Amino acid sequence: MMFSKLTLVALAAILAIVSPTVLFAQDSGGFSNSVSPSNPGNYGDTGGGNSGQSGGFVVSSTYKIKPLDELTVRLFVADDLQFAHQVRVGGDGTVSLPYLGQVDVEGMTIDEIRQHIYKPYNEDYYVNPQIDLKVVSYASRVVTVIGKVNRQGKVPFPSEEPMYLIEAIAQAGGWSNDRMADQKNVTIYRKDDNGNTTEIVVDARQLTARDYPLKDGDVVEVPEKVW
Repeated sequence: MMFSKLTLVALAAILAIVSPTVLFAQDSGGFSNSVSPSNPGNYGDTGGGNSGQSGGFVVSSTYKIKPLDELTVRLFVADDLQFAHQVRVGGDGTVSLPYLGQVDVEGMTIDEIRQHIYKPYNEDYYVNPQIDLKVVSYASRVVTVIGKVNRQGKVPFPSEEPMYLIEAIAQAGGWSNDRMADQKNVTIYRKDDNGNTTEIVVDARQLTARDYPLKDGDVVEVPEKVW
């Protein structure tokens, strides 16, 4: 009986030493750092940033990729770079990736694309790949400002930033110097996907800087005052 009690005491002492170590390892990530589809190897900052050598822009987590955006894709396995690929999104919304071929990415966020390509890479080509995905450049958008402004013409703006009516007019040099701009009847012409044009007439005298966001291809006309 005495031997059994000593054995139990010894076992209790061992467990007292080992258990905190195990708990510490679990809390600090001391066990295998496996990658799951819910966190598919985010190697670097979310959605592209300026860290590392791959460059790229910091983009909103809600920004959706558009045709002519340019991306870099780097894939690592156990910290070893397997490939680095820079690609522009085609007019059909797809990119060509190593082994996967054409992949549809239009309308997806950076994280959604990472999730989308992680599964086939993980299942068929690599073990727990780490995927670094960044935006290198954006497809520019353009609105056209005509009429009684100081510089008629096209006003480009990046896809990741909105352009508002007053800002577009300011980029076109502002209201014409002859003071003949009819600010009460500024018209936005906008085509839908079917080619139909909608006219939006705006009294621009009381607008704030963030009123009337514009879309790619909009035409803004500032008419001349009629006396």
